[in-house]
Amino acid sequence: MVNDDLLANTKGLLSNRASTVFDDTWYFDRLNTAYGWLATFDDKTGGRKRSIRFAEFYDQITRVLPALPSTNFVANSPNVFSILSLWDTTNARRIRRKSATFIANRNPAEEGSILNWAPSGSDESGTRTAGYRVWKKPDVTTTVIENVYLIPETLAASASIGPVIPAAWHDAIYLKAAAYAALLMGLKSEAADFHSAAVTVTRDLRLSADDSFAYGPRRFSVMERI
Repeated sequence: MVNDDLLANTKGLLSNRASTVFDDTWYFDRLNTAYGWLATFDDKTGGRKRSIRFAEFYDQITRVLPALPSTNFVANSPNVFSILSLWDTTNARRIRRKSATFIANRNPAEEGSILNWAPSGSDESGTRTAGYRVWKKPDVTTTVIENVYLIPETLAASASIGPVIPAAWHDAIYLKAAAYAALLMGLKSEAADFHSAAVTVTRDLRLSADDSFAYGPRRFSVMERI
């Protein structure tokens, strides 16, 4: 099984350290954290931001927003990492993304067809909740398609389904998992080495033109911003 191989590789880098604390469940927690890290990879070194986004995690979710909702805040579905764009199917048009400041400067109670949206990290009570705010609040029941980027499904021992990303990227998962594990074990030097190795794998694959590494817009996109 792929997941068992990831576990074995992670433990092998740490000389198979095990205890009542460092058991397989604990190691899989590190693997899942590493899987999430790779799926949402952001490298901000060298004055540029490089983000890897895998096509396997793009999806569409249909949401029905009620007429005259009590708030203009919409919470993300539990498995959503980020909202990429919104489409209003009721009115057959794109809902334009704006800044949070733009939405905050509008009357949140104003009603009509939804014109704009912006990401938001808290709900009306101030609780940290990933979602977005809309303006205007819909005055009729409105069906919206959310183009989203998903959070990876949890990896588990002996599961038939492993990471859905191309196999060439799996090395980065267990290297980063070993980095997390080493840090929690107090092995700071090893943790830094494993993290550096994981980042190197992502860099080399990102720059590769070999289709076996699943490089290119068919599988994921690389966005650079000064």
